[in-house]
Amino acid sequence: MLALLRLTHEKGLNTVIDIINNKYGNDELIFFFNMMNVQSVEMRAYLFKEFKKSNSRHRRILINGAYAILNKYDVVSTHYLFNSIIGKYSRYDKESGEIESEVNIHVEDILKK
Repeated sequence: MLALLRLTHEKGLNTVIDIINNKYGNDELIFFFNMMNVQSVEMRAYLFKEFKKSNSRHRRILINGAYAILNKYDVVSTHYLFNSIIGKYSRYDKESGEIESEVNIHVEDILKK
């Protein structure tokens, strides 16, 4: 998810839309992403709020990831958001450079597909 977010910043939203819909292979992400990919900021926020009611951590990560991509959130901040969703307390102990390096590896993997 963080790699897709990074690609949004580097290659643009249209590239990421293509990857999510045609290459990434996660039907739940495709659903949540496309449902929230609307022009109305208010509608996107409403759908996000409704989708977040899911009890599944996996779904909450997908929902928050899709929302972060559509709103072009910061990669490092989103990393810590994901940690909070899975219940991992990190105290911001990872340097941003380390997070960015890990994300770069995943970006390369996605672009190879």
